[in-house]
Amino acid sequence: MATLNAKNTESNTVEKHTNTEALVSRFVPVSELPNFIKNGQTLGLIFFGKNSGQSRNFSDAPIPAIEANIKLEDDKSEYCEVIETSEKVSYRHMNGCNIGISQNYISIAITSTQMSRENFHVSTKSMYETVFSCLRQENYHNVFRIWNFIPRITELETGIERYQLFCTGRTSVYNTEFGPSKTTIYPATSCLGNLSNRSEALFFASRTNDIQVINIENSLQMPAYKYPKKYSPAPPAFARATYCKESESCGIIYISGTASIQGHESLHPDNAIEQCKIITKNLTALLNKENLEPHGIVRSISIKDINQIKVYIKKQEHFEEIERYFKEIFSKNAEIVFLYADICRTELLVEVEGIVYIR
Repeated sequence: MATLNAKNTESNTVEKHTNTEALVSRFVPVSELPNFIKNGQTLGLIFFGKNSGQSRNFSDAPIPAIEANIKLEDDKSEYCEVIETSEKVSYRHMNGCNIGISQNYISIAITSTQMSRENFHVSTKSMYETVFSCLRQENYHNVFRIWNFIPRITELETGIERYQLFCTGRTSVYNTEFGPSKTTIYPATSCLGNLSNRSEALFFASRTNDIQVINIENSLQMPAYKYPKKYSPAPPAFARATYCKESESCGIIYISGTASIQGHESLHPDNAIEQCKIITKNLTALLNKENLEPHGIVRSISIKDINQIKVYIKKQEHFEEIERYFKEIFSKNAEIVFLYADICRTELLVEVEGIVYIR
């Protein structure tokens, strides 16, 4: 498939990531999924493709999995992002969630179909409350990565965009769980629109202080939790990135969905390539030495060091130029997938997220 540059062999991944506590994420065709989950070390799955809703029956075990229900360029293809640990994972179903638990990590997948126009913020609040109840019960407190896929993300409901209602429900739970804060206590997060009538979320957290969770901001962008109220009655609560520090020399940087926003304002609303250039500047500022060193990351990192990338594109007419641009920007050795998805502001045309392995 032309839109996926992915080294999918198990040997490639294991060779690169050998730390005993490391998480590894990779893209695989759905048809090859049984070969990747049979070892019992899969923490979570994200299915991509228009027909990804047909992919539930991949295992007898309740592996945490969500269906992004967003399109690939080739409507006939289905891919899956597989998140694994070197630790053995046990699975259970609790409070409507599928949960994966290893010695150091937990993953929780939750789906809601209660998406009425009147109470989207209420259903979001209920989803997050359920997940945090499970986290408390299992004693895993350090949330470091969340993916959300919600239907009709910018549709107006009672005069408010659905993403704004989502933020209201989420922040309500965060204020209870974390307490109101003027510092970055929120995890790396992505929130995209999907093609279904379900809201889906996948959470990852760690148990022990041995894996330190450090949230990182970006000097070019206002912290999202400080955005003016014109964007949402409650602010979008997430960090620009989260660093899972496994040891003094090893860790993983999870980069949140990054768009053409500087300060708090969207830039170049009608120009896809100019938006890509702003994203590149934002990622460069996020990963530069001056930004990372205060967080204990002393290794020099550039945009070429991002190991895995997802590029979300709003409109088909911009696909080829965005694909061409980012294939030049990112490393040719990176796993990169290009997807169609709606984005949280109507004027934004493209969003990028990524993972950097520090070994």
